[in-house]
Amino acid sequence: MAMDHGAPHPAGEPVIRLADCHFDEGDLKRLEGVLGKANGMVVFSGPPGCGKTTTLYACVQYLATPRRKTVTIEQTSYGEIPWATRLECSPAEGLTQPVLVQSALRTAPDVLMVTTLEHPVTLRLLLRAGLTRQLVLSQCVADNPAAALLNLQQAQAFPFAVTEVVRLVVGQRLVRRLCPECSEPLPPSGAELAWLRRLGELHQVPELERRQGFRRPVGCIACGQSGFVGHRMIAELLPVTEEVAEAVRQGSPAMALRQVAFAAGARHLAYDGVRKAELGLVALADVRAAVGEDEFLG
Repeated sequence: MAMDHGAPHPAGEPVIRLADCHFDEGDLKRLEGVLGKANGMVVFSGPPGCGKTTTLYACVQYLATPRRKTVTIEQTSYGEIPWATRLECSPAEGLTQPVLVQSALRTAPDVLMVTTLEHPVTLRLLLRAGLTRQLVLSQCVADNPAAALLNLQQAQAFPFAVTEVVRLVVGQRLVRRLCPECSEPLPPSGAELAWLRRLGELHQVPELERRQGFRRPVGCIACGQSGFVGHRMIAELLPVTEEVAEAVRQGSPAMALRQVAFAAGARHLAYDGVRKAELGLVALADVRAAVGEDEFLG
């Protein structure tokens, strides 16, 4: 069953498919490539309410098969995933997150998903697991994927770097989806043109501000006069390459890590948003609002 990314998810219902999470085609292939690894860690980051949990469960569903032992450790029930064993935290009964992680690891799962990385003991256990034979999936709150990576590095107290385990960090936001029945063309404003120009310079995409296809909300019966129907996810992927790992070891700030990733071909969160705005899926103004203040775009 296809679901709107970011919509409330009824417990017991099938989760959204990874193919329906609205990743750029290249980003989706990169994510699937990392999910195909036998070990390591994938982390989803962003502010609360940006759809991290939806994407996390979509990845677990993508991975879970009868031949792959998959275990999820959850704070509350989210949705049913065939071929995955679900463990739910219950501190009152002594079933804390670290206890459940230790219990799960004794069964030697192939895939282990933990819904949060808030407990320091959990983080150390997951890092050790990802370093050996488990593929670990989780999420954390951070402004961007580089900040998430640095937060994990600072939080852990292990004799190896987080960059030896984490293979990919995905930063994301949710943007309202324009109603396809009533949205209408809207050329970018002067401020938006300048913003697009800076984004084009960042990724060496000449004349990005001359792109067409941008639209604005109007409102009709189909969308309840709101101009919007559901949401679309926009994402920024930070592959933890040797160059990124070296930057972390040198104590570089998040901006420098992102610059390293962009130089290697990664795309800023805003670029994915502009691509979706060009297709008429979201409003450019909403993309700018979702990205917020940013050191790269002013």
